[in-house]
Amino acid sequence: MILGSLPNTDQNNLIPIGDETAGVTTEALTETDTAFSFNIHGGTGLTEGGTDLPDTLVVTVGLMERSGTDGPWSFTQNDCALWVKWTRPFPPPDFQYLGLPGTVTESWGSFGTTFTPTARKNGRSDVDVGYVRQGPRYTLGLEGANYVGYVDYHRRGGAVPRAIVSAPAGGFPFPLRLVMSITTSGGGVASPAEIRDIVLEGKLGEKATLTADNKTEWGVDSAHPHLRIYQLGIVPGFPVDIDL
Repeated sequence: MILGSLPNTDQNNLIPIGDETAGVTTEALTETDTAFSFNIHGGTGLTEGGTDLPDTLVVTVGLMERSGTDGPWSFTQNDCALWVKWTRPFPPPDFQYLGLPGTVTESWGSFGTTFTPTARKNGRSDVDVGYVRQGPRYTLGLEGANYVGYVDYHRRGGAVPRAIVSAPAGGFPFPLRLVMSITTSGGGVASPAEIRDIVLEGKLGEKATLTADNKTEWGVDSAHPHLRIYQLGIVPGFPVDIDL
């Protein structure tokens, strides 16, 4: 799925080797209401109590108009219509508690415009899982006529975008690929952060379509059919009723 500075890619993961690693997805967004989702994980050096930190860390992931996947894979945030970034500067300039283990600056932006940065705990808990620390799940995608960015997006509804950017008047510049880079300086841990579990999502808020053929096949004669859905399992659950 990812092309980059091999062997820094591992199917759906981008794992840094050296001071700079970059990659691009072979898949692309070619229609609206689709998205990429991924996790940014912190390496053990960024967890609470970690001391072997790089002087700087920049993780950038964005949506970029890109027709092909041939290298070079390097890019800047100014190339991306929507991007999210982790930074760990040293010394910390923006927040008095940044630079401490376990804390990074999370920023969102579009091309050269940066939205208000916030401090984020680098992961979900203070306990290391293996050699990386589980981070939030990000979603960069397209909804209607907007680029949208979410943290821990779910399809149940009620998710609030972290960033919304209007598409150009002429529409989205397809194809849009996910581009990623991880850069460090000043030594420190070999893998201070990783981008993992990158997937191309289907339709955001996907809906089922009941066609005329379906109605004939199922014997549905109502303009607004009623569905009752059961979970298949050993222990029966409560049904879900849906009016279409």
